[in-house]
Amino acid sequence: MLAEAAAGAGVALATAVVEVTDAAGCRSLVTEVQRWAVVNNAGFMNVG
Repeated sequence: MLAEAAAGAGVALATAVVEVTDAAGCRSLVTEVQRWAVVNNAGFMNVG
């Protein structure tokens, strides 16, 4: 859904999954990606 919306808007999109309690993993991702925007949706629940 997000990828389709980005493509429709002509926006480049990259996604990554990281365990937010793993400090080394988070640090590695930020170092590797080095993008100007990060969206953190940790804690998002789909109830129902």
